[in-house]
Amino acid sequence: MDNYISDFTYRGPRHDGPFHRSAVPTGAERFDVYLALHKAVRESLQSSLSALCSAASVASAELRSVFDRAELAIELAESVAGLEQRHLHPLIDSLSPELTRHAAVDHAEGSAAASALRHFLRGLRNRPDGTELRREMAVLESDFAAYSADVACHMQREREAHNPLLWLHESDEALLGLKRSMIDDVPLHLRCSLAAWMARSVRPADRPALVAAVRHSVPAQAYDMLLDQLQMQSCPAPAAFAQAA
Repeated sequence: MDNYISDFTYRGPRHDGPFHRSAVPTGAERFDVYLALHKAVRESLQSSLSALCSAASVASAELRSVFDRAELAIELAESVAGLEQRHLHPLIDSLSPELTRHAAVDHAEGSAAASALRHFLRGLRNRPDGTELRREMAVLESDFAAYSADVACHMQREREAHNPLLWLHESDEALLGLKRSMIDDVPLHLRCSLAAWMARSVRPADRPALVAAVRHSVPAQAYDMLLDQLQMQSCPAPAAFAQAA
């Protein structure tokens, strides 16, 4: 299956040249093992970026809360990249050797950018109350926007590079099982946050089933926190959630 590497020219942010899509092997709609996780990461990063864009004049306690939110969004993005490398890359490479090589390079570059952003955020959080942060906030907003854009572009390339091969060799049931294994592997302290962003990014009718699935993999207190997070994200929890609890 080496032709998948030549058919899809995966180009990272440092490489010039056109972007080519590989052909989907079937016209039928297939289960996308990446999609829900990628939507959650995108929602989290975009929401955090919006908060940073309007945070220049807020009180110190509120500003630190915005910084915490941005750090959590970065941690979610990093966690999802790690899940992909542990659960999906070995399978994909067993079908087409080294197909994930470019995605792994993107992950490494993203990790370096994430580390720099975390360092910057922690430095700002430790500044004395009342310190003028206008210049630093402008730099942070720009850097966070660039990071978010790179992650979004990477995720799109990744899905278009890997899904055709997965759809050719794996059933939707197998791919759904892989997605469940990935979610079960999310660190417990991130699981509810990830589930909340996943719930926000799906159709309202699909939220009860998604959140109910998480309920069985986290403690009751964490599940209550998930419902609270959904409400804080302007994503009201339907009555079915409360009944399931």
